[in-house]
Amino acid sequence: MSTTSTQSAEDIFDARELTCDIKRPAVIDRCVNLPVGSSFVLINGHDPVPLRAFLDGQFPGCFRWEHVPGLVDDDAVAIRVSKVGSPVDGFGAPVADFRCH
Repeated sequence: MSTTSTQSAEDIFDARELTCDIKRPAVIDRCVNLPVGSSFVLINGHDPVPLRAFLDGQFPGCFRWEHVPGLVDDDAVAIRVSKVGSPVDGFGAPVADFRCH
């Protein structure tokens, strides 16, 4: 007897061990290069509020951010980032301007 799983594997990006100067461009690259309608789960040591504010400010309505409870221990956060649209003029140079604080 064989069993078939109907669950699809989540695309998970665990960024906890990356330094900010590496993490920032890697997460932004993942976000802007997602096909519309796709998502990934970002695992981080803290809620990436500044990064979310930057992307939502530069590209309003392009991403949806949802906490994923129970996926990681209390010392981390898991957030599903979904691309729900693309800017008419593309993502362009502002993406490279985000700085860690």
